[in-house]
Amino acid sequence: MEKLRLEKVWKYYGKVEAVKELNLSCEEGEILVLLGPSGCGKTSTLRMVAGLEKVSRGDICLNGENITHFPPQKRNVAMAFEDYALYPPLTVSENISFPLRVKKLSKRDINKKVKRVAEVLRIDDVLGKLPTQLSGGQQQRVSLARALVKEEATLSLMDEPISHLDARLRNEIRTEIKRLHEETGQTIIYVTHDQMEAMALGDKVAVMNLGILQQLGSPEELYDSPANLFVASFIGEPPMNFIECGIEKKGSRQYLKSSFTEIEIPPEIVNLLEKEQNQDIILGIRPGDFLLGKIDKPEFAHIDGKVYFVEFIGDMTLIHMKVQQDRFIIAVLTEIRIEENENLTVSFPLQSIHVFHKQTERAMGNLGKF
Repeated sequence: MEKLRLEKVWKYYGKVEAVKELNLSCEEGEILVLLGPSGCGKTSTLRMVAGLEKVSRGDICLNGENITHFPPQKRNVAMAFEDYALYPPLTVSENISFPLRVKKLSKRDINKKVKRVAEVLRIDDVLGKLPTQLSGGQQQRVSLARALVKEEATLSLMDEPISHLDARLRNEIRTEIKRLHEETGQTIIYVTHDQMEAMALGDKVAVMNLGILQQLGSPEELYDSPANLFVASFIGEPPMNFIECGIEKKGSRQYLKSSFTEIEIPPEIVNLLEKEQNQDIILGIRPGDFLLGKIDKPEFAHIDGKVYFVEFIGDMTLIHMKVQQDRFIIAVLTEIRIEENENLTVSFPLQSIHVFHKQTERAMGNLGKF
């Protein structure tokens, strides 16, 4: 069942268009992640849903009701912010229970709900302490607990709630958010600039840039079938490699030709590329799709280059390779030893290649899925 819908929503700050004709929906019980770089419009969108920012144009509907002009207190949403926003004079228990006391629940019900959420977030041993007596990670858990304790809340909104914590704490709290969501079934709208966080948490991810929704889909859809160059470059760590190419005919055959490689276009997709009427395209290859060495098979292509930097990151090694003026990142298992300044040939399967229009930057497809 549809929980939230944004219809042609715009947000202006003076002459600045922060959000541009946004159409977006979220189903009951989903985690929808708004993902994008700083200034892309994701926080403005969240604040409009919360009622903390006015909608310049368009409509926001919650449970089928138009709430565009409702004040925040009438929207029945819970919020968790990056900066904790805890009340210093109140204990942890009092901070968490604050929204329940405003609702005038019984003391018994309040204690039961606070105890449950505190146990899940592993802060039940600090309920009597003040915020100033807690670590940063504990304070963030309290902020999340206060947002999630409102089980009757129609929607939980989270604006980069763990972005400033260290990597270990981020992973820990991210797991706890996911677990608590599975237990309560709450609908969550989560804002982040971290694509790894978005992919781990989201049932659906809305990628935004310059106020425009670039693509909405599952993490798998965004990774396997990016809608354009921006999504392709933003999703995936390390990021996708790109090669600028033209289409060149040689007799009855056609080739994707760059300054350093030539790839014969499989006969079954020649007509599809011709229909696009676009001679300048960009190929995208993910770092994990490369194989070391030259594979002499028609379904593979290869490039030759020189290694200029090697990164060891645990069970994986990232090889930074220069091919003329272009640079590539190759991901291999750490057990394979590659040295800097080494000449290297790598191959990649044609079916792994993503194809984009150079001018429009939109995806044309994948050579394995045309």
